[in-house]
Amino acid sequence: MLIVVVYYHSSVEFLRHFSANMAINRGLLLLNALYAEASASASIGDRFVLEVHYTQQYQELPLTVDAAEKDGWTVSEECITGLGRRAHSTRFPNLWHDRNGALHLWFDHLGSVMGFGVSAESGVSDPWRRVGDHYEIDFLTRDPEAACGNGPKAKLGSVGDRLLLVNKHDVQALPVTLQGAFDEKFHDGGPCFPEMGWHMMLNRFDVSSPTPVYSGADGGLLAMNLNSYATQQTPSFEYPAPKEGKAVYGWHVYFRDHVGACQGAPTAYALPFAETPASKERTDFSCTPFFGNLWVQTLATVVDAHASPSVCKDAGVDGRCAFVHYMGPTTDDVYGTPCTPPSPTDQCHCYHQVTYTENCKEKIMSSHVSGSVDTADMFDEHGVLRSCSGDVVTNVVIGWAPPANNPTACDCNAAALQV
Repeated sequence: MLIVVVYYHSSVEFLRHFSANMAINRGLLLLNALYAEASASASIGDRFVLEVHYTQQYQELPLTVDAAEKDGWTVSEECITGLGRRAHSTRFPNLWHDRNGALHLWFDHLGSVMGFGVSAESGVSDPWRRVGDHYEIDFLTRDPEAACGNGPKAKLGSVGDRLLLVNKHDVQALPVTLQGAFDEKFHDGGPCFPEMGWHMMLNRFDVSSPTPVYSGADGGLLAMNLNSYATQQTPSFEYPAPKEGKAVYGWHVYFRDHVGACQGAPTAYALPFAETPASKERTDFSCTPFFGNLWVQTLATVVDAHASPSVCKDAGVDGRCAFVHYMGPTTDDVYGTPCTPPSPTDQCHCYHQVTYTENCKEKIMSSHVSGSVDTADMFDEHGVLRSCSGDVVTNVVIGWAPPANNPTACDCNAAALQV
């Protein structure tokens, strides 16, 4: 209880500083808001729903001051320019373990929801902001000008028409469509994950980067996702889920119904959550920044179908060979299955990120070839496991070029093959 209250009061100095900067940078704010308005063609949704435990437990959040106060939230009387009135709660009824959560909401001067924010003691980085003894991040779903009286009133049945990331001095409009996220070079965390959506990371190299989630069915914005390897309060962070090397504490708030979110889209096979053996744990987040399709932790392989000649020669292979960067998760290592990041030394290399249906589960989970040359000719020239060629969900090609210790993106001139 005390943590949330301290979070709230330690944020006041930042909020007032932000308010002053918002006034100074009003032109930039309006420009960003106009961009968001132009990007959004309609409401992004009619709810804020917090995920507590994937497919098992969810909690609707209040959308008005009246509803919040009835649910035990404390709403500040102070209206912060560009943000609104901050609300916090010392407990969320009927949530997992009934614990406190580091979540706050923003309401406009008339009492309608403006957005939401999250706090964390550690395990996060920019654009999370340092506020006193912890970190915070905030998002708005409406025009910031509406917070304290100058912008349009809330529309009935809508939480807003945009998603804005609050930075230290301004706001940043995030894409409201999956295509927009691809166009703006967000990191592809697909394919679509059942009953959750298609994840697109703002910064591929940081696990705590804001990750908008989109519907695979219609391509529209569906939710906001945040993650951290550090232990976080649950809720509002959710039951820990497996990721590369170790479980992460995720955080999702949905803006509309997410059931059936992948209908008609390439959909990852949802493996049962399993704890990674302590001896296999690692938190270096080494492969996912380069091979984003590992984010969903489904049945997958990542293969360089044309490995460097020196790599082939060292493995005793004459001519062309393939290097298996990842094949898993395996039964022995589970979500700690080894993965070798790209380290090209000679030219642009094209890596095939292939995901598979449940039919390939036994072949992949019984394997032991991650991080090695394919000496048994298991993979074809498209990086597909030959024995599972009829069970491909997606085959997404991504290119990486030298230097080996800090690869740069390159164009493989190959479109993603989606089956």
